[in-house]
Amino acid sequence: MAGPVAVMRESAVLFGPTRSLVGVVTEPAAGSARPDAPAVLILNSGLVHRVGPKRLHVRLARRLAGLGFTCMRIDLSGIGDSRTSRSIETLYQRRLSEVREAMQHLRENHDARHFLVAGNCSGALLSYLVALAEADVTAAALINPQDPRPLRYYLRLAFGHPAFWRRRARWDQWPGRIHDARKWFTRFRADPDRDPAPARGTPEELQSLVERGVRILVVNCEWDAGYDRFQVADRERLQALGNGRIVLASIPGSDHDFNLVCGQERLLDIVQRWAASP
Repeated sequence: MAGPVAVMRESAVLFGPTRSLVGVVTEPAAGSARPDAPAVLILNSGLVHRVGPKRLHVRLARRLAGLGFTCMRIDLSGIGDSRTSRSIETLYQRRLSEVREAMQHLRENHDARHFLVAGNCSGALLSYLVALAEADVTAAALINPQDPRPLRYYLRLAFGHPAFWRRRARWDQWPGRIHDARKWFTRFRADPDRDPAPARGTPEELQSLVERGVRILVVNCEWDAGYDRFQVADRERLQALGNGRIVLASIPGSDHDFNLVCGQERLLDIVQRWAASP
């Protein structure tokens, strides 16, 4: 008679000085933890809570736990189940502090010594900033990192994506677009000095990460605004600068939010292979 099958374990946790932040830790099955593997922190994508867009973060955590990694999906303050913060820190400082609290939780409860940070969109930017700030970060998976949308992005979208014109021809959607634009402009006027991220992806910043031995994965969906910069315009420069430590990958036919299952599967395969590589 076959013995019991070992399964991964998941648990909801509270962390931070006031235990107001929420995360879910996914641990490998007993006896299957990868020796000296980094603990994985998966950060929010915009305001999407810890499950990620289309449950992407859940699937990623479980896929990596199956390889022996301990993973933690977190809700930053004001997102998902985490309470809003009363901190007087700037947004950047507060987000960085909250990620540090998650790292401390993994150190104290799961013997983590170094970390892999991962995120999509704004989560990719925060992962990059954390990698710059924290010496314990040894790897960063940057999925669809943000970039100002160049004209060629819209041209490629217009001539290569058949749904582009259909969506813009729908008059019923224009009132909502105008409303969203007004809200954005109102927020901008109310907070013109909002805290910008202090990092810009300069060669000096990237060089400092490479010299520290940090491994970097940059993945862009074909229809993501950052595709042209990272996978076309700057591709050769990044590869030369990285000296093998910066890996670039793209997902054909996928959009920014991973609406297609095939796009999710492709991303999971890319991250899994990269995370498991030396």
